[in-house]
Amino acid sequence: MADFQAILKDAIANEGCDDDTIAYMAGKTRKMVRRIRNHFPGMLEEESSALDEALLIELIGPFLSELEVDVSQVCAKIAARLSQENGNLSSSTATSTPSRPNTTNGEPLIRKPFNAGSFLNDAQSGFIDPYLGLQKVNVNFNAQIPIAEAMKLQAALQKEREKQLRLMREWEKTKLPLPKPLKQHGDKERQKVTDIIVNSFSVSVAGRELLKDASLKIVIGRKYGLIGRNGIGKSTFICALVRHELPGIPKDLTIGCVEQEISEEDLNERAIDAVLSVDKERSDLLEDEKKILEKPQTDENGKLLAKIYSRLEEIDAHAAESEGASILAGLGFSVEMQKMKIRELSGGWRMRVALARALFSTPDILCLDEPTNHLDLHAVAWLTDHLQSWKTTCIIVSHARSFLNDVCTDIMDFRDQKLKYYRGDYDTYERVKTEADRLQQRQFEAQQMKREHVQKFIDRFRAKAARAALVQSRIKALEKLPNLEAVSQDPALSFKFSVPEELPTPVLQLDEAWFSYRALKDRAPAPDSDDWILKNVDLSVDLQSRIAICGVNGCGKSTLLKLLSGANDPQRGFCRRANKLRVGIFSQYHVEQLDLTLNSVQQIQVKFPESNMKDEEVRNYLGRFGISGLLALEPLYVLSGGQKSRVAIALLAFTNPHILILDEPTNHLDLDAVSALIAALNEFEGGVVVVSHDTHLISCVADEIYHVDPAQHTVTQYKDTIEQYRKDLLKRKL
Repeated sequence: MADFQAILKDAIANEGCDDDTIAYMAGKTRKMVRRIRNHFPGMLEEESSALDEALLIELIGPFLSELEVDVSQVCAKIAARLSQENGNLSSSTATSTPSRPNTTNGEPLIRKPFNAGSFLNDAQSGFIDPYLGLQKVNVNFNAQIPIAEAMKLQAALQKEREKQLRLMREWEKTKLPLPKPLKQHGDKERQKVTDIIVNSFSVSVAGRELLKDASLKIVIGRKYGLIGRNGIGKSTFICALVRHELPGIPKDLTIGCVEQEISEEDLNERAIDAVLSVDKERSDLLEDEKKILEKPQTDENGKLLAKIYSRLEEIDAHAAESEGASILAGLGFSVEMQKMKIRELSGGWRMRVALARALFSTPDILCLDEPTNHLDLHAVAWLTDHLQSWKTTCIIVSHARSFLNDVCTDIMDFRDQKLKYYRGDYDTYERVKTEADRLQQRQFEAQQMKREHVQKFIDRFRAKAARAALVQSRIKALEKLPNLEAVSQDPALSFKFSVPEELPTPVLQLDEAWFSYRALKDRAPAPDSDDWILKNVDLSVDLQSRIAICGVNGCGKSTLLKLLSGANDPQRGFCRRANKLRVGIFSQYHVEQLDLTLNSVQQIQVKFPESNMKDEEVRNYLGRFGISGLLALEPLYVLSGGQKSRVAIALLAFTNPHILILDEPTNHLDLDAVSALIAALNEFEGGVVVVSHDTHLISCVADEIYHVDPAQHTVTQYKDTIEQYRKDLLKRKL
């Protein structure tokens, strides 16, 4: 390198600068050039070739400005001297130095000087690497954290996690149960129901903000589908709305929902009575009537009875029982089941009673959280038709795409702590949002390119007095640009099942199989007895099978899955299984099989102790099913229903099964998780047998549909599509 210090001293000899300052400026310049050479080897053949006028202004301009000299002129003079010295040096060594190819390891050398200052922006913008096309990020390449400090940081993170868990436990303990549905009849004193507009509200749980400065817009009479990722806070938002915890909600506005659990006192009631008890005014009037009729007949009692009968007529009390029975029948209750006590019903049927109570209450706003869970295809079809004719407002959390398409008039998207609204069904939302995201991203990228172009002009001419006015105008133009944001994308979710080894056929086969639960306790019933759940079933499953089992609730679908899985054996006929066959089972009551006090990693280690997997290995495995990061270390009781379902899917896939038997696998999964499950099942190289009310899942996965007939107790193949099956089911053709 030419003697840069001498050239610099000569350029400012008459400006009164001391030798120490000149030496410092020269040293700083050499240091920067060496740093450039270290970061970009092979790009500079001579150190001084990097020093153009712009870089010199950036490096020594602040010092020169204190000397009250023309910074640009001095730097141009130095750059010219350096260029001249380098040219003379090249000419003098050309004859003595053998020529070499203009390449390094086959790559061409860049002899043209480049502006290293363009690689560094201001400290706030961070490092920019135009060769890799990276976006601006703050980087400290030389950061070294001592072990003691790193351990302190880790301990602080652990302490914060423990604090969050403690707050979550306290919140769970203090959380109030949702109010019972209550039917309210027309009252002149009640305000007229109008649209609800809340410009700003927030919802937080255990110190964690779920919604921040979000807006709520509910138009009376419309049906909203509330969508969002598992664990984002949809159910918590619904609970806050039902409890009137949000500002701006009228106090006399009735907001009903499905109870999470029927109270102990209601368990002794018959199903039909539990539904009718929602109409408290009717129940109180009938009770008063009963008491008065037990008393002696007087004029005063006669007037009271007349008043009671008048009010009963006003509220149409005589039609209440038929309305309640109709709702229960639509949800699958037979006349006999409607008269059964709730205590005698299973968990799934109890939830149907809770859903019937919410529907019977006809609130101003009905909130339904996963209403299709525990419903069969017939009940889902009935509920769809019922809600389509529903006159009041609905807010529905559901991950069944076809259900959202059939029912919803609007979509409420819960994302980034905000609520965003779209008109139309789910397919319309998906199309509109995709187009809007594409447009927003295009505008953002165009604006970023414009910012970079203007910023380069500002950086290049900032120190030139002749361009000062132009630079200031560019700075003002940058300040006036709108603040556009890049489209925020949710992390991609994917499930992955391992490839099982091949097995000889038949892999799994039922041959003239009969089954009865009575036969487990007593002798097998007669062939024509109704005690048989399944009769004469022939079904073969191999590694290419994609089978959907359909039918109404109680017809024997789960019983058929138990026969296939080996949980039960047929009393007549045979069930043949290949040697070394492994079956993965997903139960719709999978939560009951999980230890909710453990985290996801511990759940795998306890379930499969023979694997001897370390925590890191288990976390890597869980990451294949969307349980990643700190989520894998959270106790299961703080996870959402959909996140628990992902853990259950990870458990069934751990043994690398040949056949997957899935009983309502989409319950609680969000729409992205359902799509990921569909993709994983289609890529899976083993057999699949699924029971589901989700027609979208069945249409995407199943090649064969088998119908379980509750009257004949038989299993027969249905030769048409799932949509036609649904229509035939509604028409009672099946």
